[in-house]
Amino acid sequence: MRTVPSGVDTTTRTKHSEDRAKRAPRRAVRFCRLISAAVFLLSSAVFAAPSYAAAVRLLAVVSGGGEFAGRLKEPSGLFFDETKKRLYIADSGSKRIVSTDADFKYLAELTSKEIELPIAVVKNSSGQFLSVDAGRGEMLLIEAKKDVQIDPFKLKGGEAGRDIFVPGRIAIDRQDRVYVIDRLNRRILVADAGGAVLRSISVKDEGFYGFNDVRVDDDGNVYALDTLGAKVYIFDNSGNLKMKFNGKDSAGNALFKFPLSLAVSRDFIYVADAHAGTLFVFDKTGVLHHRIGRKGEREGEFSHPTYLFVDASERIFVIDGNRVQVFKEEKE
Repeated sequence: MRTVPSGVDTTTRTKHSEDRAKRAPRRAVRFCRLISAAVFLLSSAVFAAPSYAAAVRLLAVVSGGGEFAGRLKEPSGLFFDETKKRLYIADSGSKRIVSTDADFKYLAELTSKEIELPIAVVKNSSGQFLSVDAGRGEMLLIEAKKDVQIDPFKLKGGEAGRDIFVPGRIAIDRQDRVYVIDRLNRRILVADAGGAVLRSISVKDEGFYGFNDVRVDDDGNVYALDTLGAKVYIFDNSGNLKMKFNGKDSAGNALFKFPLSLAVSRDFIYVADAHAGTLFVFDKTGVLHHRIGRKGEREGEFSHPTYLFVDASERIFVIDGNRVQVFKEEKE
């Protein structure tokens, strides 16, 4: 048994113990209030960020079936025509280009012996389609009128006329200039509507492996993605490098695992990462702003996102496996 040393006032000691017992609940209350205030301030700071996406709404999932002649099979590229309000999908595995209306209802499909493996499609202001056919190793110019006409789209002049040319993904601007990745020579070729090469875009970084995707904004700035190098490059409308970034969070941790596609809107740069199963959203300075989606098989999730497109109304089209998911960010 513990004994009390002589000279100690046990009455005073008991009173101090009682006072501490009374003060303990008050300390707990103050601590909880401080934690609540910190949480409130932190959440206010996050949701007050400009243009922060409070929610992402899934508008549609296009996967074929129904009126489609079979389900989509390995779609590789798509394009939304703002004039006709039509969606065009390069359905590689079925060797066709499929069209839907503005509500993503099936309209028609284009098949031909000349179309072997379409991996990309765009449409110019004259209503002609440009498709990259990986089976043929060339670009095709398609007149999809009553009598469909398909011809090779040859690039003329400059370096393209002398070098072997292996086309990859393509983009098109408002002046019908075509931006096509030359996979063999690790560059982007810019050509006018007739195929005359205007310039070549490339970089000489030590860690540069080659471009895998390309987009162009309304000001003529070119955005390109190096998948293996895990880096985004931005060039001005003369082909000069403006900036580059490799995707890191605020702590400096690398975000990209296997980025396969990018798209741009007025405020943001979107990057689809196939292995991460998400869309990283950066501001125009390359700073991570937020993310969209998570890895999974259900609607609204991403199992293997491989292609991105953002239309004029900032709807986000994502090719994910054998489906196209369409999203819209609801901003505060």
